[in-house]
Amino acid sequence: MPRSEPPRARPSRFRRRWRDPLGLFGLVVCALIALVAVTADIISPHDPARIAVAHRLEGPSAQHWLGTDHLGRDTASRIITGTERPWVWPCCPSASPWLRAP
Repeated sequence: MPRSEPPRARPSRFRRRWRDPLGLFGLVVCALIALVAVTADIISPHDPARIAVAHRLEGPSAQHWLGTDHLGRDTASRIITGTERPWVWPCCPSASPWLRAP
């Protein structure tokens, strides 16, 4: 009678997800966006609503990383602050299959 190998234990779903490069990439992107959204008030270099007409339409510089708009508002601060709500909730459904699917 041939000897058969014992059945192998199935790896956990988290272990399988860590091996999937696209799933891992999606999780990292969602985690980074969530981190920026949660810490937006702390990491924002300037007040996103402050109007500084003297600095209007400036290009990228050390003071304004992405430049300023037509009212002199810092573009990087506005992008960072804009991630607070609209980006976190779409990431939650995107990450849920990663957490629960086999």
